[in-house]
Amino acid sequence: MKQVPISVYQEIHGMMYFARMLDKMRKFAAGELREDFHEHLSIGLDGICCDFLHVDYETLKARVLAGGTDEEHLQWCYDTGHALSKKDLFVWNSLVTKIGWRDR
Repeated sequence: MKQVPISVYQEIHGMMYFARMLDKMRKFAAGELREDFHEHLSIGLDGICCDFLHVDYETLKARVLAGGTDEEHLQWCYDTGHALSKKDLFVWNSLVTKIGWRDR
């Protein structure tokens, strides 16, 4: 049975949504992600998240599918792209908890 991704509210080192994006990557690759989530992979909040972290979605996806923990992948994003300050996390978490499907 196809599944939905984990909650937006799941946090990795204080960052919401990141774990959901990685969960979608893994479930899609395994053929377990519900079809209505396929259209927005790498765009929408996935793309905004990667842009916010200054990393390439496809590069991150390749790393995720090769293995490792969510914490390791977030640290890689911080090291490769942009490490988030407490203010950045506040702005990001505020966005992901309030954004609607028609906001873009």
